[in-house]
Amino acid sequence: MYYSNNDGLSWSTAAVPAATTLNAVQALSERLWYVGGADGNLYKTSDRGNTWETVALPVTAGGAIEDITASTPEVIWISYAESSVAYLVTTLDGGTSWAASNGDTPRILNWPTFASANRIAVPTAAIPEIAANYVGVAGLATSLTDGVLLLGGPTIR
Repeated sequence: MYYSNNDGLSWSTAAVPAATTLNAVQALSERLWYVGGADGNLYKTSDRGNTWETVALPVTAGGAIEDITASTPEVIWISYAESSVAYLVTTLDGGTSWAASNGDTPRILNWPTFASANRIAVPTAAIPEIAANYVGVAGLATSLTDGVLLLGGPTIR
């Protein structure tokens, strides 16, 4: 992994968290990063990649993290796929606790079944109360042939 602290004038190397393909990254600050792997694990560093910790998510092992995005430092969204089923995982408290669409969470109700959630989008130029409550997800339907676009907020129902 490489990162720059000076708008790309020079680059530094960060240690990778695991021997896996890294599919997604979200930098919340110059030191705090989340990285998602093809091994299904979410990794977190608060020191620019010098040390990493594995974050426990409420999904079963054996899948892959496909995307990570944050609408605020407290609200982070993760797409996770396992056996051609997509899940949405979120935190509302900066990663202290996580909820997933495969569980009984009021944040993600009636999540539709589809094969993959490849990209997540959230408002970036909105006041935090709006940004934290809206999300868009693009992926593939369970037939693997049709695209799916899901827009939701403030609670996906």
